[in-house]
Amino acid sequence: MLGYDAEPLPDDLSQWIKLVDECDRYRVEHDIRELLMYGNEHFEGVYAMRCRNGDVVRLLFRGIVFHRPRIEGGDAVRILGTAADVTGVV
Repeated sequence: MLGYDAEPLPDDLSQWIKLVDECDRYRVEHDIRELLMYGNEHFEGVYAMRCRNGDVVRLLFRGIVFHRPRIEGGDAVRILGTAADVTGVV
């Protein structure tokens, strides 16, 4: 969707945040902190993302957060979700 090959991009949240356009980066970081701090299981947000060719698109992200069992601390261990291009719609 963004024009990047899977190979050069590590499966890492910090790498994903670098692709968020500067206009939305603070909001994305805030939303992720809230998501992890309060143990929410579901999330949804529209963020501007930079494509490999320099274009900016707006993507709707929806997902679920998987946590360790509360007895093991309840930390988030994985976020799984989808992205849909809503450029021009939102």
